[in-house]
Formats: sequence, C-alpha cells, structure tokens
Amino acid sequence: MSGSKSALNSLEARKQLLLMESELNRIECCNELATLKQEVSGVVEEGRSLINTAGFVVAGFRAVRSFYTDRKKDPEAGEQPGIFSLLLRMIMTGASIWKKQDLGKD
Repeated sequence: MSGSKSALNSLEARKQLLLMESELNRIECCNELATLKQEVSGVVEEGRSLINTAGFVVAGFRAVRSFYTDRKKDPEAGEQPGIFSLLLRMIMTGASIWKKQDLGKD
C-alpha cells in the first residue's frame, strides 16, 4: 500500500509542477503580448505622423502650384489676380490643412 501512496504523491507533485509551469508560460505570453501591443502602437503612430507630413507636403505643392498658375493667367481673360487675393487663398489653404491635421489627432 505504501508503494501506491508514493506513486500517487509522485503524480500529484508532477501535476503541481505542470500547473505551475503552465501558469508561468501564461504570464510570459501575456507580457510578450503587451510588449507587442506597445510596439505596434508605436509603428501606427509613426505611420500617422508620416501621413500627416505627406499631407502637408502635398498641400504645400498645391498652394505653390496654384499661386504660379494664377499668376500666369490667360492675358485675354483680363487682369491678373492681386497679390492680396493670392495670399488670402494661400492662408485659407494653410488653415484648412491645419484643421485637417487637428481632426486627424482624434
């Protein structure tokens, strides 16, 4: 009878060790998942920043192109737009870009 008790104690001890190992593996997996989540979050934030920067560059090119195409207006159409009207248009374009960037942060 003592042989079966020692086998039972041995199996119980092995079961406890397996349960503890399983718990340690679960905790390690959770920690790795949290680390991965932080890294992905950082990559996503960098991507958003890059997209915002690209938007500013495109808007800047559009504003400059608009400025120069308006200055080269068809001579038959009448007089060219004034500098104040062009500056106002550029300021409004910049303000709309700024507003889009602020909306993108939410």
